Amino acid sequence: MPSVNLLTLLLRFANIFFVATAPLLWHSNAAILRSTPLLGLGAILVVTWVIYRPAAVPRVLTLAWASDALCGVLLLCLFGLRLAAPPWVYGAFALALGVGMAGTEVAAMRMAVRSSHPPELRSRISWFSFTKALGVGSGFLVGGAVAGTPRAAVPARVLVALAGAGIVALSAAIALAWADPDPPDPAPPLEEGPPQAALAGMGLIALNFAVINLANALIPYRLSQACSMPKEWIGVLLAVEAYAHAFGTLVFRNGLGPLGDRSSYAVGLAGSVALLGLLVAFPRCGPGACLTLLAGLGLTSALSYMASTIRFYACGFPRAIFPRVAVQKLASSSGRAMGSWLAWRAVAWLDRGGG
Repeated sequence: MPSVNLLTLLLRFANIFFVATAPLLWHSNAAILRSTPLLGLGAILVVTWVIYRPAAVPRVLTLAWASDALCGVLLLCLFGLRLAAPPWVYGAFALALGVGMAGTEVAAMRMAVRSSHPPELRSRISWFSFTKALGVGSGFLVGGAVAGTPRAAVPARVLVALAGAGIVALSAAIALAWADPDPPDPAPPLEEGPPQAALAGMGLIALNFAVINLANALIPYRLSQACSMPKEWIGVLLAVEAYAHAFGTLVFRNGLGPLGDRSSYAVGLAGSVALLGLLVAFPRCGPGACLTLLAGLGLTSALSYMASTIRFYACGFPRAIFPRVAVQKLASSSGRAMGSWLAWRAVAWLDRGGG
């Protein structure tokens, strides 16, 4: 049987792939749109449980695998076979998907940060982040390509059926194989650092995700508003950004080398803000320039992501691995919420003639 690490990576990819594809394939389904906030609620439940009850982590992960399996079945029935269902079923699907994705995320990051060796820590975080960004990019690419064709229904249903079956199979395999997938770390454990260092790292992570989420929400709106760009082309452009971010996490696993993580974070964040400003200010810059700017945005966001994540995990607080991963996810979720709010305000300003 493949290693549980690989199975978890594949399950994480499948979950992210569907979440990125769904808005492009079923943007007119009101039940899906109304259920979207329940994704966040499911993640909050998992993160809170892990932070306040570390001893209950095995039960959390069992619930996550069961939720993922349920999502795979519902995915196959609701979206692959297009069976009719009341709105509450879509809500249950979104809640289960949020729980399953958060549990898979916690399990995957736990595998990535178990080692206290800095080179191995950087390598594992970069590969796990690469898988997630690759799933996002693939979802945007496939969703954009399929949504732009008049015969989108058949390939969309096939894709979703395959994703649903894959999620069920992977969830079952992981539940059967899950144990302690890694040998004990031969290096001495990190000493628990001061909470202030962890708070600073959380702030860096939250700010970085705020910029990323702001870009992913604002750029499609701006391109659609100013250029009347078709939705499928926007999906392809966002896929380019996500792929650049994915490969950037491998390229920048050591930041900018001798400059250190702090300077690398500053360069990456400043670059992301500058490129976002250019894309919003000059949306009619042409396909080639737009593609280049989005690829650059993916690389700069990867640089700041790696630097902030490494700084957070290097502080060693809290000492237990699962709560530390949950705190990191709490910081990234806060940043996403902040980015969504900023995007809402920016769109309102642009609608009033500000851009």
